[in-house]
Amino acid sequence: MKVSWLPISVVAALLSLPAAAASYRAINGVEVFPVNSHEFEVFSARGAPKEQYWCAAADFLRRQGQPWKTRVYVAQGYARGKVSGAPSTVTFTIDPAASGVTPYEENLITDLFTVGYSKSLTGSWKYCRKVISPLRF
Repeated sequence: MKVSWLPISVVAALLSLPAAAASYRAINGVEVFPVNSHEFEVFSARGAPKEQYWCAAADFLRRQGQPWKTRVYVAQGYARGKVSGAPSTVTFTIDPAASGVTPYEENLITDLFTVGYSKSLTGSWKYCRKVISPLRF
């Protein structure tokens, strides 16, 4: 009887992969991976507009019942995800002190992913309008 090693090698390869936390697919199709109780990673394909990351962050927090006035902070700009391992992730937080992030307090912002930059949940959600209602009447 001939033994096929292919199924055994496939199972071994799958077991060797790190277990990723359960992800959430936001309203705009962007993936969100919880890191801990106050941080989460947002992953989108390269070239996705930065606003879509903010939309996904808002949708994720909204689905968790966070108040509309909740501040969402950038904890880390573009980098490889700690949990997802995906390239081009951005880590957001709702507790900058716990994440070791100093809130950005300058008047001028040149990059939406500057560490410490924040928006309210309402301000982040406005980027989802293009997904919810792409046609303006």
